[in-house]
Parts: sequence; C-alpha cells; structure tokens
Amino acid sequence: AGAERNGLKIAQDFDIASKEAIGFLHRFRKEMIVVTEDVGRAGNFLARAIMAAIEGRAPDESQGLEVPLLTDFRTGS
Repeated sequence: AGAERNGLKIAQDFDIASKEAIGFLHRFRKEMIVVTEDVGRAGNFLARAIMAAIEGRAPDESQGLEVPLLTDFRTGS
C-alpha cells in the first residue's frame, strides 16, 4: 500500500508474490504472482515431522523443500 501511495504500480514498478490454498487473491489484485499451496500435502508433512520429533528421529528427517511446478503459478497476464 505504501508503494502505491507513492505512485508505484504493481507488476510495473514492483512485484508482489503470495501463496494461497484457494483462488481468492486475483479477485482483488490481478497483477499479483500467486502460487497455489497444497494444504493437504503441507498438513501431511507437518504430521510426519511431529511424529519424527516425538520419536526422537534426526531433525533432517523433519525438513523438506517444496518446489512448485510452473502450473502452480498464476499471474494476471
């Protein structure tokens, strides 16, 4: 909001990126870069990480990197 108050435009002067579980943000800001989040997958990972911590397994078993596919991205263009 501060950037826009100073005359800057989203997607022209700066980018905004966000993740969401349902298609909602583009209803308000078509210029945003939005990545779809699979909350079921995230919840499953969190449950496994909690179980690993309870069982005393190594922390590296409770870490992961989610790499979105190109089809997970939505832009206003």
